[in-house]
Amino acid sequence: MQRILTICILLACGLVSAVDQCQVCQDSNDVYCLNQTSYQYCMAGSVVGGVQNCAEGTVCSNANDPCVATSELSETILNVCADSGCGVCNINTAKYTCVSRTQFARCTSQNEYLAIQSCPEDQICIAAALAFKSICVPACAAEFVDLKATCSNAEIATTTTTAAPTTTPATADLQGSCTTGEPTSKPSYFYTKYSQDTTCRSYVYCQRNNSGTTPVWTAVFLTCSSTKPYFDSETKKCVAAKPASC
Repeated sequence: MQRILTICILLACGLVSAVDQCQVCQDSNDVYCLNQTSYQYCMAGSVVGGVQNCAEGTVCSNANDPCVATSELSETILNVCADSGCGVCNINTAKYTCVSRTQFARCTSQNEYLAIQSCPEDQICIAAALAFKSICVPACAAEFVDLKATCSNAEIATTTTTAAPTTTPATADLQGSCTTGEPTSKPSYFYTKYSQDTTCRSYVYCQRNNSGTTPVWTAVFLTCSSTKPYFDSETKKCVAAKPASC
């Protein structure tokens, strides 16, 4: 027990890097970056919808478009999870990386990860612990010195059926889907199909921002997960089997 506490105290003294905008709902773009290449949308400070993946060559940022090319990064446009360690592989510095709160993976020579493993029961994944030849740390010991898991997501974030589109659908198209799909009860928010997607694999979160006859919409483009890849217009949920209306 003394060795565990020593490790945790050393970690607390500077081996864990805190990234203020990683794994939080960012005020700048209402995006929650899970790691450098995966994100979710935020609405009123809470995460909504499934996990999205950035296109190859781009990273999750604080810019208006969630994912930007690395060449576009600057002092103000940031790779917000660059130093978080969550889902980041660099085989030159570490053989393993944390991919969720309680999971880790082996890094390859291409700086990708595979062979996902789970930490022992009641342990969490802390990337900085690799300095002491272990990536999993007892949760009680970590809590004792106020350390958090490298990743906040409960499961590995690879649930989308396809990568996020390289270009975000036009705002007018998304708002048009909201206007067309608005229920007669006129709720303050609802989900509806994205009218431009004939595969039924994406949908739109619609929030009405006024009470007049002409709606003003906040519209967020979302995609269904790999386990439930189709959006059902009747139930307004993602489902496993392709619905007849699709």
